[in-house]
Amino acid sequence: MLLAFSANSIEGTQALFFYLIIYMVTSVVLWSLLLSVNTSTNTERSKTLVDLSYLSTTNPLLAFTGLVAFFSLAGVPPLAGFYAKMTIFLTTISSSLIFASVF
Repeated sequence: MLLAFSANSIEGTQALFFYLIIYMVTSVVLWSLLLSVNTSTNTERSKTLVDLSYLSTTNPLLAFTGLVAFFSLAGVPPLAGFYAKMTIFLTTISSSLIFASVF
């Protein structure tokens, strides 16, 4: 996010807001996924990764939605998180901050 801010241009600000919107939407999807997972027997028990592993058998659509959201947050190319990160790098490169965007 600092790369887009350091570009000091309108395009950098637009890329920053685009990245923030994509990040917020992805975070809301992931938190709602985590809160919607039911624990198996005891409702007072905290949720663990084992509860998420059974999600593909109990609710495959919710599991696929979580998979897409995690991949988008990681920046896998066909998803919106990749395009948000790419716009930040492109605006940084176009404002001659190549060293900062590469390293």
